[in-house]
Amino acid sequence: MLALLFLSSLATASTDALRLPRTDRPIQVDGRLDDPGWADATELTTPDFTRYIPTAGGAHGSSTHVRVLQDEKHLYIGIEVTGGAPPVARIAPREDINNDDQIGVYLDPFHDGRGGYIFYFNAHGIQQDARFAFGNWYGAWNTVVYAEGDLRDDGYTLEIAIPYRSLRYPQVDRAGDPQTWGLIVTRKIPDEGIKLAWPQLQPSHPRLFAQAAPLHDVKPPTQGAGIELMPVLAANHAMARPEPDAPLDWTGDDLPWSDSVRPGLDANVAITPDLGLSATVNPDFSQVEGDVGQINLNQRFAFFFPERRPFFLNGVEAYADNPGTLYTRSVVDPVYGVKLSGRQGRVGLGLLHALDQSPNPTVHEQGSPGFTEAEVTDRVALTTFSRTRFDVVDKGYVGLTLSDKRVMQAPPMLGPADGSAAPASTEGVNDVAVVDAQIPIGEAWTVASHVSGSLTSNRDETLQGVWEEVSVRRSPPLGTGGMLVVSDRTDGYRNEAGFLTQSGVTVANLDLWHTLPLGDGQHTLKPGGAAGVVEERNGDSQANVWGSTSAVIAGNHYPYVSGELRRYRESGVELDGWQASAGYSGRITDWLTATTHAWTAEVLDFSTLAGAHTWTTESDVTLRPTTRLRLDAFYKRQWFQPEGGELAHATSVYTRVNYQLSREWGVRAVRSTTTGSEIDDQQVFSSLLLTWLKSPGTEAYLGGTWNSAPDSSGLQEQVIFAKFSKLFRL
Repeated sequence: MLALLFLSSLATASTDALRLPRTDRPIQVDGRLDDPGWADATELTTPDFTRYIPTAGGAHGSSTHVRVLQDEKHLYIGIEVTGGAPPVARIAPREDINNDDQIGVYLDPFHDGRGGYIFYFNAHGIQQDARFAFGNWYGAWNTVVYAEGDLRDDGYTLEIAIPYRSLRYPQVDRAGDPQTWGLIVTRKIPDEGIKLAWPQLQPSHPRLFAQAAPLHDVKPPTQGAGIELMPVLAANHAMARPEPDAPLDWTGDDLPWSDSVRPGLDANVAITPDLGLSATVNPDFSQVEGDVGQINLNQRFAFFFPERRPFFLNGVEAYADNPGTLYTRSVVDPVYGVKLSGRQGRVGLGLLHALDQSPNPTVHEQGSPGFTEAEVTDRVALTTFSRTRFDVVDKGYVGLTLSDKRVMQAPPMLGPADGSAAPASTEGVNDVAVVDAQIPIGEAWTVASHVSGSLTSNRDETLQGVWEEVSVRRSPPLGTGGMLVVSDRTDGYRNEAGFLTQSGVTVANLDLWHTLPLGDGQHTLKPGGAAGVVEERNGDSQANVWGSTSAVIAGNHYPYVSGELRRYRESGVELDGWQASAGYSGRITDWLTATTHAWTAEVLDFSTLAGAHTWTTESDVTLRPTTRLRLDAFYKRQWFQPEGGELAHATSVYTRVNYQLSREWGVRAVRSTTTGSEIDDQQVFSSLLLTWLKSPGTEAYLGGTWNSAPDSSGLQEQVIFAKFSKLFRL
């Protein structure tokens, strides 16, 4: 791995640049750009905007004017778009603007090309925000930003105020000291399937912010984010059946008041402008939307679920390493959590500590000592994670990760109400140490590697293991790209703070693709192929070859077809299998988007070690019949028939209706149903939620959830809940 440090990048810096003037005249964010202070702004005009999606190059016939400005507390962006078709803009929930005309603002406060902040706005000023770091997107991240839009028949104006305290930036020694940040401005026109940008961007660039233009004379305040306090009050009324045939009974009689009324507190403290401490006590995540149901009739490993909880998403990029050591969903129900994240000069820091009162057992197929279902039941888990990242060469890094997860007897305060809990003692421990690196080479190549060791034990057994991996990736905007990954995990390697399902395995995969521009750059065609092998220490293995062709048509339509041949060897049984699939995703009209996939395969049945045939189809459709109403439907059905066995089937249907009463008020209804031959009762989950969202942290929710089995005993559980939080910036 040390050899990677001698490689360097030859990235080309943008020659475009802007100066950020300062004004003492107030700016009122109303979308009209008529405040006297805008006369002090620097202006960027249409000839500087060029297409980069689907392919790079080509100006647009409409006009896009951008103004940049700052005062003591905010960075302002003013946008004026004229010409072309009327914009697509909806009164939608925050983040739900992917199908609208958009303006994107990309900020790299450290101007090092490694990552930054991304903000999108539709023509009403409704926002979407994300983080980008080292090639990874973190779309669930949120912060406070102010924006308003003003629509016209031939365009729109947009006024944006980004508080400096919503960002992290290099430490300011003295008030008024200028800094240079990186800036990218984009414009999305969904009716034409294109994106424009300043400066010129290349699609698929592995280091997005390396293309940013310098924004000079940025003068942020010295204190950074200061102190943020967010008190939270949540309450619920729960009813459930104590027995399948018994009537619904309120569960509160047997529970402490804290299970029905749950006060909590989130706090953020800026130690410096680029380093912050976050803490949460007794958090409640009842407003977080549930996961879409997953089904797999030939399931070998546990399901992976994305993180949605706000506390764990704050500063998420500081906790990411190459092997994915931290899977925050492994912390199920935290009593408290503490996080430190940010950077000091060329060193990035991430530290997390949490107490989980309802830990899940291991997802590893061979189990882990100290983390079996019996060993975590009625116990708590402490998770401690640290990540230190050192910036090296040009936009690369070397990182050190340390992780400790331990299962313990519940302390008396979390034990039974009669105080009979045993004194706290450690039942299981999993420690992991990782050294990883990512080194860019030129404009398209990236080399990444890691070495990880683990120690796992309970009172009777100890396991040790090592995971080594190296990958090389080429990601050009057009032409030939590819990725080679070679990985090896020994039998004893475990990672209980992450999502690791298998050890004792060597994996090698090679992917190649070639992107061709078609139709003067309005379309692309991407044929590709891959080959891989998985060799397990016990003699089992899988090998496959795969081919596919995908396309981008008019920037809005993405069809594909693929096929695969696979050979299985499992417990002495050998089987030749195959798979064929086809699919489509795209924006069919401005009110209809759809994704659909279908595949059929001959596979190994892991329960009987015989051949089996499977068919799967799934579709995800979104309708926007009005500017305020959104309808979503997700459908998945799977059939599975082992040789000589009966046909099994399962169906999952997920529907959601969202009506936005205003920018702040919305109502959402969800219904999820799972049925199948292997499921004893039809399972139905329903929820109704009224939402008020002033800004992230200042929000309120009132809703209910219902779980039922209509085919047998009916409603099984009912929960009515309310939650309110208020963000104070001190």
